[in-house]
Amino acid sequence: MSYAKANNGKLSYASPGIGTSNHLYYEVFKDIAGIEPTHVAYKGGGPAMTDLMGGHVQALLISSTLAAPQVAAGKVKALAVTSDKRMAKIPNVPTFAEADFPDFKPQ
Repeated sequence: MSYAKANNGKLSYASPGIGTSNHLYYEVFKDIAGIEPTHVAYKGGGPAMTDLMGGHVQALLISSTLAAPQVAAGKVKALAVTSDKRMAKIPNVPTFAEADFPDFKPQ
């Protein structure tokens, strides 16, 4: 998070579309974390994940269905999962609560 704060306004995050739950949850997370990345909307999670892996955006809040295989393969780094417990597919990834963001609880 220190990198994001030090580079406020220089980073971007992807969403699978304007107004999707992923987009809105990231907006809440930005407020909690005190960061200001630029939103880049995509037409779906697949294109957003592709651009994350390609380095065109620096962050993405996306479903575990899309994220877990890429994290497990080492293609992207997951900072946290939104579930209350760690995921069996990617057990080394902490929950948001474990990552010092206990107030971030997307439903």
